[in-house]
Amino acid sequence: MPTMSIISCKIMQDEIIWILENDPSIDEILVVDNENIREFVEKLDKINLHYKVLSLEDISSLPKIKSECKKYTVLIHLMELGLHRSPKELKIKVLGVTQLAPSILFFPNFQIFELI
Repeated sequence: MPTMSIISCKIMQDEIIWILENDPSIDEILVVDNENIREFVEKLDKINLHYKVLSLEDISSLPKIKSECKKYTVLIHLMELGLHRSPKELKIKVLGVTQLAPSILFFPNFQIFELI
């Protein structure tokens, strides 16, 4: 399945929601379940965007299950505020989720990285 992963702290959630709401090519929204998503999913509910909340373990098995699926999926992984203050920890956390999607939109730098 074509998947783009958006990794961000929750301070950028309004910008992410704008992208999700205004991109008609998105077929599926997956949100990684953690302590940072409560306000984000409330905002998704408020604008009636459909999504699934899955654990990181469940999401990591999806490419195997849906490898023939043609849906365009966006995977949202919200991290805690202030993680940028520890670049070493930020790198470890980001590299931990990069296996889940071939391209990543990393906020706050607004850059798309293609993984090989």
